[in-house]
Amino acid sequence: MNSDAPDPASTARLRLGAEMRRIRELKGLSRPAVHAQTGDDASNLAKWESGARNIPADAMVRIDECYETNGLLVALRDMAISIDHALRVSDDSDRGHDKDMDYVRRQILASLAVVGTSAVLPPLDALRHLMGPDRVQDWDEIVWERALAFHTQPLPELIKELAQDVLDVQQNLRRLDSTTSTTAARWHRINAQLLCLLARALGSAGHPRHSRGWWSKAREAAELSGDVQLHAFILSKAAIQGLYEHRPVQVLVSNAEEALLVAQGVPCVGTALALAVQAQIRAMQGNAKGALTALKEQARIFTLLPSSVTDDHDSAFGWPEERLMHTRSFATIYGSNMPRDDEAQRAALASYPETNARGRAQLRLHEALHQVRIGDVVAGLDLAREAISSLPAHDRTIFVRFDAEAVLTAVPETLQSHRQRAAAVEYQRTLALPPGTGLDA
Repeated sequence: MNSDAPDPASTARLRLGAEMRRIRELKGLSRPAVHAQTGDDASNLAKWESGARNIPADAMVRIDECYETNGLLVALRDMAISIDHALRVSDDSDRGHDKDMDYVRRQILASLAVVGTSAVLPPLDALRHLMGPDRVQDWDEIVWERALAFHTQPLPELIKELAQDVLDVQQNLRRLDSTTSTTAARWHRINAQLLCLLARALGSAGHPRHSRGWWSKAREAAELSGDVQLHAFILSKAAIQGLYEHRPVQVLVSNAEEALLVAQGVPCVGTALALAVQAQIRAMQGNAKGALTALKEQARIFTLLPSSVTDDHDSAFGWPEERLMHTRSFATIYGSNMPRDDEAQRAALASYPETNARGRAQLRLHEALHQVRIGDVVAGLDLAREAISSLPAHDRTIFVRFDAEAVLTAVPETLQSHRQRAAAVEYQRTLALPPGTGLDA
């Protein structure tokens, strides 16, 4: 390589830093002013703007929000890091693999840090090396254990275990050259499943940006596995999570449509989930006819699913009848023109196993939202407060919070009685929200 040629990684950092400085100055912000808003040290900001140092992902998120660039700076930072990473892992095959593993390890440590979990991982040479056709079954069992724990295990604990598993499998994937194509596909499938569970757990715990990166890796692994049903499942699950994260509707619709194309008309969980996304979005947009059409098709797909899927009430990969009912409940509650079905609502709650406390809480919040909307504010808020209070903090996922905050939003700005005001204040305390969120009489 010509020693006089510019370093692409350094050039990418320089361009990113120059753009950060240009936008800051355009906004009329000094570095101390940025520090006051983001908490990031002004001297670090100077180093990032000069390209002397890579900017951490969390700092870029704060600056992107401070500058109101709607993700532009985050995307530019990711591009610069990708260029740097590509150069590091392409030095030679052995060193490249080591650097690639180190990169994955750092990403995992960052994901552990955001959930407050002890970020302690064993060194790479201490990882489990369960490789080869005879070991794939061992990893299938590990995946199944994690899937069974998904709805019951505290998310920080589950995320730590999944992070360890992902790192182990990534290490094993380095040695795929010596395996058959069939075995390689099975390893990629295991990798995709673990990455999917990690993305879901991080998203459920309220860390969408970290979750999004793992969703992307899960999709790539599913494509490598050749398992179109798993690929469709991951696309649809990411879209459903995005709905609760208030992501742009068009992105979610596109993901659902892609999932349906990937599934190729095969009745599978990915198809059912994609139809759930369509039904929920159409209902929220006031398109009752479109929502009901998607719900009807989803019900038809459900009857075609194998019993191993519809009878699986416990794992993260199952899709039993209560999931079908949950979709209908969501569409009914959040759809302004959707017909109300009280019997179906009660049946949905009754169908959920006691072990799935999060799912049961969501359905109770759906009912609480309905009560508030029809004017029974005290009963609705009391029901919502009971639903939230029944969950430990680690079970108050983004899905639960979405429904809980919808109840709060539905409360009239002007409350008529002392009982209503007291119920509203008590509910605010339960949600740990500050007073005065549009509820003062």
